[in-house]
Amino acid sequence: MAAPAVDVLVWGATGYTGRLVAEHLARSYSGAGAAAAGVKPVSFALGGRSAAKLAAVRAELAAIEPSIAAIPLVIADAGDPAGLAAAVRGAKVVLTTAGPYAALGTNLLAACVAEKAHYVDLTAEVPWMRAMRAAHGGTAVANEVKIVHCGGFDSVPTDVLKFMLADTAAQRNGGTPCVGRVTTLFEDGFGGVSGGTVESLLTAMFEAPAEARKASADPYALVDAGGGAGAPPGPPPSLPPTPAARMAEADSMLPGWSASARAYTAPFVMAFINTRVARRSAALRPATYGRWFRSTEVQAVPGRLAGSAVTLGLGLFGLVANFRLGRALIRRAAPKQGSGPSAENRAKGFWKMRGVAELVDPATGVPTGATLTGRASDLARDPGYWGTARMMLETGLSLIGEDGASAVAAGAPAGGMLTPAAAGGWVLVERLRKAGVGLEVEEA
Repeated sequence: MAAPAVDVLVWGATGYTGRLVAEHLARSYSGAGAAAAGVKPVSFALGGRSAAKLAAVRAELAAIEPSIAAIPLVIADAGDPAGLAAAVRGAKVVLTTAGPYAALGTNLLAACVAEKAHYVDLTAEVPWMRAMRAAHGGTAVANEVKIVHCGGFDSVPTDVLKFMLADTAAQRNGGTPCVGRVTTLFEDGFGGVSGGTVESLLTAMFEAPAEARKASADPYALVDAGGGAGAPPGPPPSLPPTPAARMAEADSMLPGWSASARAYTAPFVMAFINTRVARRSAALRPATYGRWFRSTEVQAVPGRLAGSAVTLGLGLFGLVANFRLGRALIRRAAPKQGSGPSAENRAKGFWKMRGVAELVDPATGVPTGATLTGRASDLARDPGYWGTARMMLETGLSLIGEDGASAVAAGAPAGGMLTPAAAGGWVLVERLRKAGVGLEVEEA
């Protein structure tokens, strides 16, 4: 069943996060909400495999905004390529929350590339992202279709914050990139977890084929030529030239001290995906990041003891999850797929991050001793779901219409396997700011 022409198709709208994306559309970009905010209404459709469940979601949304009662429903199955092609044909951008993506997302992504519908997902499944780039990256470039992975809390805030720091440093240096290592620190936050997130995490980190997991462990797994077509031409300027340099970028599971950020640190659970996404952003926009950019992400902690406790906890989780029985126990204890934190807990949620860029001599890469600091926060939304849904929506809207054209004019690629920062740049920054996300770079 094909949708009429719409700006946005929310795919997986009956799932936990998909419902939240649709609710943001209903509250902020439809009817009275759009009029009150002074924004142009966004037309949208709800998509999935169950007509009855989609109709129930539409009815819930109509209680928020009566005009929603007339929006179209688009029905197709994840295993039906022809049905999916028809489903996405009328959409400018498809926002899909239906994971795990390795199991449910391949045909939908392929349909978007073929039908020239831009695409945003919430995956953190590096093996699948590499496989999709190998299979569809070249066609996405040729068709000028923007395929954006990691469009939620992982990895929008850190990806965008590092872009802001790199671009601001370059602008203040007469247009010449001059950042070296950029460290982002998760400083504080509160939120819950959904069954879908747990399932995606276990699938990506512990159940992908061994060879794919080995390739994904490379810090530059989303950049190197082995990741398939759709990469920038030639060696990425940010790619370390030697094995030793690549090893220096490997994920650390140890507590430590960041001299540039002046903070005790511990491993951050989502650094494995966020740092890889930022490295791909740098490869896609070398005029912004330059050749010396390096990406680090950690969690700020009160001291070494707290850092050791975080390290121990993550190590125990990894040990348990490495065994099939352990993963079964984790799945049993986690929320069921399609469920997540209550509205009350989402309302209590918040998050704060800081970014510190070490400035370098553009010619040699030698640190100058100067730093640039940025901050990202949302004190009114939980990071994982209410906040993620809004980030996903704003990322999608930054790809289409006047915003999409403005982003490309400012240096974003017109198509390919992209990242939030590479695709949206300052256009996405401004959309997020208007949506209530705090994003700032300190004055020199």
